[in-house]
Amino acid sequence: MINPMSLDGKRILITGASSGIGRETAILASKLGAKIVLVGRDKKRLEESFQLLEGEGHLVLPLELRNFQEYSETFKKIKSTGEKLSGMVHCAGIAKVIPIKVASVESIHDMFDVNFISFMELVKHYSKKTNSDGGSIVSISSINAHYPQKCMSVYAATKGALEIASSSLAIELSDKNIRLNTVIAGHIDTPMSDSYVTSAGVESNVVGTQLMPIGIPKDIANMIIYLLSDASNYITGRSFYVDGGRL
Repeated sequence: MINPMSLDGKRILITGASSGIGRETAILASKLGAKIVLVGRDKKRLEESFQLLEGEGHLVLPLELRNFQEYSETFKKIKSTGEKLSGMVHCAGIAKVIPIKVASVESIHDMFDVNFISFMELVKHYSKKTNSDGGSIVSISSINAHYPQKCMSVYAATKGALEIASSSLAIELSDKNIRLNTVIAGHIDTPMSDSYVTSAGVESNVVGTQLMPIGIPKDIANMIIYLLSDASNYITGRSFYVDGGRL
């Protein structure tokens, strides 16, 4: 049978692959034939993700995304496998509740480093001919960038920057046959969202304000897989809401 979502022959780099949406995307992509490069700062949890993958040829590469000087070495390790990348998904991110009265330059920089600057650096390395021959890049944004919430201004700004940069990079990198698209995720039941609810000290106000219940990581992973696959070959520079009808 023909499967338009097949990822056979593709090598996909996924950040934040140690849990949540990143882990679910890695598992699903491996089931569809992709070789996965799992990237994250927690080696133990990356290894746990690795054990859940199907197929062979996968690679675990621990990386603290704030250590930008280590990116070149990480991509050299991928290159040493003899296979170039066919796609990349930036799932890694942090969501902190930061009231403006306690916001510091350091806390703002920290969130931008992980959520946005790391993405720009990853795209820069990915787009080199030595590392890829085109392919699809998917960034993960958040409904917070479109549905403002109290004390989430910094987080929303990082995701807004991600979306704008992705649409611009899609134009810049089109001559390299690289597509860039963004998935705007609604409230998904992940460790990061649990951390947000805990730090905010309130229950999520999502239920009752959208058409569907709170989502699960696979809801986002399904859209990511579509954007990585050849089924979406005619799509670039776009943002897709997967938000349970929140907007």
